[in-house]
Amino acid sequence: MEYTWSIQGNVLTPTGVIQNATIYVKGKRIDALDAFAQRPITADAKTIDARGYLIAPGYIDAHTHGGSGHDFMHASAGDIADILGWLATTGVTSVLPTIATGPLEEQLRAIKTLREAKERKLRGAQIIGIHLEGPYINPEKRGAQLRESIREVNLPEMKHMIEAGGGLIKIVTLAPELPGAFELIQFLIEQDVLVSVGHSSASYDQVMQAAEAGLKRATHLFNAMASFHQREPGPVGAALLRDDIYAELILDGIHVHPATAQAVLRMKGLDRLVLISDAIAAAGVSDGIYDGLGGQKIRVEGGAARLDSGALAGSTLTMDQAVRNAVQMLGLSAEEAIRIASQTAAESLGFETQSTKGMISPGKDADLIVLDDSLSVILTMVAGEVVYQHPDRSLVG
Repeated sequence: MEYTWSIQGNVLTPTGVIQNATIYVKGKRIDALDAFAQRPITADAKTIDARGYLIAPGYIDAHTHGGSGHDFMHASAGDIADILGWLATTGVTSVLPTIATGPLEEQLRAIKTLREAKERKLRGAQIIGIHLEGPYINPEKRGAQLRESIREVNLPEMKHMIEAGGGLIKIVTLAPELPGAFELIQFLIEQDVLVSVGHSSASYDQVMQAAEAGLKRATHLFNAMASFHQREPGPVGAALLRDDIYAELILDGIHVHPATAQAVLRMKGLDRLVLISDAIAAAGVSDGIYDGLGGQKIRVEGGAARLDSGALAGSTLTMDQAVRNAVQMLGLSAEEAIRIASQTAAESLGFETQSTKGMISPGKDADLIVLDDSLSVILTMVAGEVVYQHPDRSLVG
């Protein structure tokens, strides 16, 4: 058997960590996993000696607006390449760039640019879809979204955006209480697009009805949605009680209190809680003033991103830090924290992604990360290609 890579280390599998195991990669896929490294390999096969390190499935970020100084909505092809390369340094192997509410022409331009970027197969994290966060959201719960760009539900317009994406649009965040929302939900489900409740003042009953129609996700739970009330549980109550709704959490210690996040974990469990970054251009760089979320000025101080009004405007969180925070704030083991950033994230995106990503198992994509004891990223492999190595720790032989 001609393998492309032989990778040895402590391997995190769906059933636990196998010590000193070897992963065999052929092309873009994991071909085999052995506990005793007994398979013969060709002389020209490349090796990664990660003994003493943890080899884990790469992280999947289904909600991020950018990073490394760039915003996906207004990014050039070169900017997108920079973001994808930077994401790989944070352990992200698959990403759904998120387009905020904006004028239709800007959203279409961003969709076109991202589609072209995916077709170019840039080095770094792999674009596996686009997340449209709006424009059909409730102005009362717009958060940092542009008020003037929020629009009434327009099915022909959404069809236009879906066609422009060429199948790349995978998630649409909307407010199900808006007139025409249920017709839109039904259309999106027919197009194999996931529907997520967000930026919404919907009642509990409205979200439950939307879930019956096919809604399966809650966008950054608690943030930019009607608050939980004992007599009107709203979107939060529905998302917590519906077993088929995945709940996104921005686990940066700013958007959601750790105790609140612990309560969500107890109700949703490891198989319905999904870590996201909701990162903006400032992620990975310094405090300052940045353009983002439809071209607005965002001030970042102490890692917190806010508009001049004081409203939170995305985050500067990275996925590797989110995983570390899950250990520290939620009391999870490293293996459990990694699971909700990889396996659960893949499952939340549907069968197509679940069948190829999120686990280290034969037949899955060779999307792997090597982590040290502090859960810092030492190496990242995407589709069988090493796209990042820590500058001070070379593992490739």
